[in-house]
Amino acid sequence: MGTITLYTTTAWPGWKHLKQYMSKNKISYVERNTDEDDEAMAILVAEDIMSVPTVGFMGMFKVIHSVEELKEFIK
Repeated sequence: MGTITLYTTTAWPGWKHLKQYMSKNKISYVERNTDEDDEAMAILVAEDIMSVPTVGFMGMFKVIHSVEELKEFIK
C-alpha cells in the first residue's frame, strides 16, 4: 500500500474520526496540518483543493468526510 497523507487543519476537528479509524485498523499515515505546514497548503492549492480533510494517496487527492469514503478511496 502506498503512503497515505491526511491533510488537516487546527480549526476544524472533523478529521478526527478518520485518524481514529486508521489508528484502530493499523493503517499508517502521515498527517500534515495546513495551518502549520506551508508546503502542505501549497500542495493542496496546486491540486485546486481548498478544503480539508483531504487524503492524498498514490498521487491522487480527495476531500474525505467519512470512514466509508476513506475505505473506498484507499482500497
